[in-house]
This record gives sequence, structure tokens and C-alpha cells, in this order.
Amino acid sequence: MNQTVNKKESKNSELNLKYLTTGNKSSNRQILFLNGVYGSREDWIKQERRFKKEYKIFFIEYPTLKKADSREVDTSEYIFSIVENVKNLIKTEEADNLTVIAHS
Repeated sequence: MNQTVNKKESKNSELNLKYLTTGNKSSNRQILFLNGVYGSREDWIKQERRFKKEYKIFFIEYPTLKKADSREVDTSEYIFSIVENVKNLIKTEEADNLTVIAHS
């Protein structure tokens, strides 16, 4: 499978965003799969197989929770930084026809 790992830093956060791009990279139809904070890309294997021929697919790798667990970073600040990073991903990838699928 053709995969690209992209790393993008949010302007509003000290946390870096890493995301994986798979599927049909020339498609103008995109899916962003968002797993729970403690989940991973493996949560979406069946869905990736189903949609990879028709869609450009993004998987977010969330920043580590070590800072949040040690209370060095406010948990709500951490969540908002993820939202900002997702917004930046959408803008960077020009994802005008994006479907977001999430679970917690």
C-alpha cells in the first residue's frame, strides 16, 4: 500500500501533528478517520480496506499524553490543540470534500 507520513506543526500549539495519508491520493474525495485519544490507526483497518480505492484517507497520530498525564499541560488545552491541528490538516490538504468519521 502506498503510504506517506506527513508531519505538520500547528501555529497555535507546541504539539506537533503527525498524520498518515493512504488510499487513492489523486481522489478529490477524502476521509479523515479520528480514533479515540488512546486508540490507533489499527481501529480503522476494515474501513481503510473498504474505502482505499475511492478515497484519499487520513489518519491522525495524536501527540503523546505524557505531558497531560503529568499535569504539565491542561487536558482541555491538549484537546483544543488537537482540534487546531485537525483544522490545519484540512487547510493544508485542501480537503474541500472531506468526510470525518470518529469514535471515542
